[in-house]
Amino acid sequence: MAQADTVRTPQLSLSFLAVDGLHPGLSGAVEQSLVGNHRYSLVATAKAGFYYHRYNNTGIFIMLQSGARYRIAGNFFIDNYVGVGYIHTFLNGGKAYIVDATGTVRRYHDRGNGHFMPSISPGISYQFRSPRLQSLRVFARSMIFWQIPFNRVSLVQYSLEAGVSCNLRWFCAQP
Repeated sequence: MAQADTVRTPQLSLSFLAVDGLHPGLSGAVEQSLVGNHRYSLVATAKAGFYYHRYNNTGIFIMLQSGARYRIAGNFFIDNYVGVGYIHTFLNGGKAYIVDATGTVRRYHDRGNGHFMPSISPGISYQFRSPRLQSLRVFARSMIFWQIPFNRVSLVQYSLEAGVSCNLRWFCAQP
C-alpha cells in the first residue's frame, strides 16, 4: 500500500526560510517517520540551514527535531515540531571595533558566536495523492527559536518556512 511506503521511507526536504519574515535563507532536512498510520505519525528530523540579515548577521544552524503530524481533512495535515540545535552567527556590515577594559579602541576580528537553539515549529502540509506525486508534500511552517545566550539573556527569533519534501526513493528514481 502506498501510504505504508511513505510512512516508513525517509523524506528529504528543502525550504525557503525567512527570519523575521524579511531575511532570506534556506534549510534542508531528512525526516523519518517513527510510528504512524493514515491519521497521524510521529517523526524525527535532522535539519541544517542558514539565513542572511544584511548589515547585521549571518546565521548557520543545525538541529534535531521531533514532532507529530495529524491529518485534519483529506490530504491536509497539521505539523508540530520541537527541537534543539546549535546556531553560529557572524557579523555583517563592515569592520567592527570594541573598547577594552583600559579604554583602548581596537578592531574586532569576528569568528562568530555560538548559541544554543531550542525551537518550536507549528505548520500545515499537503500530501499529494496522484500516482506520480504520491510521495510529494508541500508545507508552510512558522518557527520560533531562541539564541541562548545573547547579551547575557536570550533572543527570540521568528521565521517563516515554505518548502517541499519528497520520499527518498522517489527522489532517487527520477531521471
